[in-house]
Amino acid sequence: VFNGGMAQAWALPGLALLSFVFVMAIVLHSRNQSSKELTWTLIALAGFGWLGNAVSYIDSSMTMAVVFFLSAVILYFLVGKSSALQAMKVVTVGGVIAAISVAPYAYAAIHTMPIRLTLAAGTGIEFNNWPLPSEILGIFDVWTQDPGTPRDALLLLLGGIFSLALFVFIIRGLKSKNPTDKALSALGLAIFVVGG
Repeated sequence: VFNGGMAQAWALPGLALLSFVFVMAIVLHSRNQSSKELTWTLIALAGFGWLGNAVSYIDSSMTMAVVFFLSAVILYFLVGKSSALQAMKVVTVGGVIAAISVAPYAYAAIHTMPIRLTLAAGTGIEFNNWPLPSEILGIFDVWTQDPGTPRDALLLLLGGIFSLALFVFIIRGLKSKNPTDKALSALGLAIFVVGG
């Protein structure tokens, strides 16, 4: 529906809601506070998140589906089988309900998928250097150099230190006993793997 940066901006509330629902499903289930009513509430919220994300920026929905699946696989081994499956159930059922509720749009998105994948193959921006996670997150600017020139040593050092700190923060969260820390860290690790 929208193009470029506007589509990405409109998709952010849906992404935030989906991430919140994913983490809450894990936290509530691991604390044995999950009930049938609460699960359906989370499923409804996940449906709204998918709608808010997919209708404005369908490509982001495909990426986030991979991120949630990878996060659930990580959490399957770290938090426990039942919590990870609960989170995937909530996000998946919410997505199916969202797709059914906008069936004509879902049909068009599925039907045009081969075209979208073909066109997406030639998009993106080529970098001379692989961007660091700190540059992908926008903390340091990857565009500060002219093409073909090496990175500034100080920016490279600071970017490397910050990226390493992010990675250590994620690993510490994965080792935590707190299910919220584990869920957020698994999402962060999955985003690193998928996005960078």
